[in-house]
Amino acid sequence: MDTLTESDLRSGYFVRGEREFMIDPDTVLTEEAKIFADRYGIKINRRDEKLIPEPPKEVHKGKISVPRPGAAPKEVRVESVLPEHGKPEHMTNLNAAELVPKNDPRITFRGKLDTFQADLLMVIAKCYKYNSKELAEYLQEAVGLLRRIMAADVKNEPLGEWTFIGLTSAELREHSHHPEKYYGLRHQPPEADMRYAALELNLLRAKSREVEMAFSNAFILGHTVLRKDIAELLNRLSSGLYILYCRAVHGEFDGCCCTQAGKPAVPEAVMQVPVEVSARHVHLSKADVEKLFGPGHKLTHKRDLSQTGEFLSEERVTLRGPKGEMKNVAVLGPERSATQVELSLSDARALGVEVPLRLSGDLSGAADITIISPACELNARGCAIAALSHIHLTPEDAQAMGLSDKQLVSVDVDGDRPVTFRNVVVRVKPSFRKFMHIDFDEANAAHIGKSAAGVVRPQN
Repeated sequence: MDTLTESDLRSGYFVRGEREFMIDPDTVLTEEAKIFADRYGIKINRRDEKLIPEPPKEVHKGKISVPRPGAAPKEVRVESVLPEHGKPEHMTNLNAAELVPKNDPRITFRGKLDTFQADLLMVIAKCYKYNSKELAEYLQEAVGLLRRIMAADVKNEPLGEWTFIGLTSAELREHSHHPEKYYGLRHQPPEADMRYAALELNLLRAKSREVEMAFSNAFILGHTVLRKDIAELLNRLSSGLYILYCRAVHGEFDGCCCTQAGKPAVPEAVMQVPVEVSARHVHLSKADVEKLFGPGHKLTHKRDLSQTGEFLSEERVTLRGPKGEMKNVAVLGPERSATQVELSLSDARALGVEVPLRLSGDLSGAADITIISPACELNARGCAIAALSHIHLTPEDAQAMGLSDKQLVSVDVDGDRPVTFRNVVVRVKPSFRKFMHIDFDEANAAHIGKSAAGVVRPQN
């Protein structure tokens, strides 16, 4: 029993110009062949052996193997697809046994793979020029995956297992759909003044979509997808490039030679920032100030802090958690819209509370804690966090340093125990003064004293 496949019809239709096929009564017609025939208006007739004898043919008979990925090969009798007088110039090899016109959808798809690979290689060369080795290595992974796709298509073999930027297929999908959850990043539409690496990655992602469209034209027949493994990998390449784009928007991968498109590196002296150490403290809402210290009470100014308008108050409180208490905790003013308790991770463990790492003002997932004054015990729900290390800058400082609000940077701090802080968040506001804030856990690890300074570098 023979089998007529989509590959057989493709050869007959494109190479020999056949619009009608005669097959034996017991020949199996694959679903892909049915869909291909319907798409191109090919007529398939079954031979009635009693009424229509098989006409003699003066053609070379051969056998070719047309396996589907992961399936055992099936052999079918077909006419030779190789012309007697060599390959016509308008045709090319789909595989070792088939010739097709150069505008065949699968040849178009392979051309898009080649073009995308060339685009990736150009960006990789720029990455090495601008000392962004990490991004270059990620993009080289993408080149390798494109080459695997090409080989799998030409040889009609399955792709096998793979990862991209250290993530599996399922992880790439999850991370690209929820970048805020995994990277603390929100989506930002591309703009012309974005960082250079982000613009390059946005363009690469657009190119990857073109490859996906070419795949759809070549491998999707009706509702049937012929190479689901290739479809999945192409989609996840796009997901991975989107993840890299999000990271680049927030300052990764720029390298030390170019911080934004066309902008030179900033002198190191401009990139220096004083480092301050923040002990555990409390910010209180107006309502909670009155609950803890009495109706109409206002916080009493003791001394100014480094940030404009903020001060240390005379008031002190006790913090209580499941495992213990911490007394004499500072209250900072002025009053805020919501009560917030900032602890180091060591403080939180000592109190027995699990606190998330958050920027000041972000209380999502914050822990419950009890705040105690001489007059009241306040059960403060969802208010305790460990603050992310961050840098306060004015818009003028940020512009001079080539930085932007919410950008992630690295900060090198020299001293007895030199250390580099990564994923430090830049915060920009006209009232800010130029300082980096870390907690006592971070300061003790780096043996940082009162007069420390760090050098800010775009993260790569």
